[in-house]
Amino acid sequence: MFEPGDSEPAGEPVCHYHQVTPGGEFDVCHTEQDENSCAGHGGTLSLGSCNVDNPKGYCSLPRDGEVYYYPGSVSGLKTGCSFANGEWTTL
Repeated sequence: MFEPGDSEPAGEPVCHYHQVTPGGEFDVCHTEQDENSCAGHGGTLSLGSCNVDNPKGYCSLPRDGEVYYYPGSVSGLKTGCSFANGEWTTL
């Protein structure tokens, strides 16, 4: 945990997990997560950035951060994002 006097930690809390949907299975990185919400996804919380390792894009979810996708077809990911009432951004 960050303590006064420590160097500022690099990055923000992000959650890495394996997502299983009707459209397929994906390794994802989810922003704006805390330990409890990340654990609910079966994920690992760490400090960092989701915009590394060349993601295909991300789905901005209302009140739930952004989910970055690495494998998969952009058209399929965009469709899945719309089913979640999100807004897709291709990177």
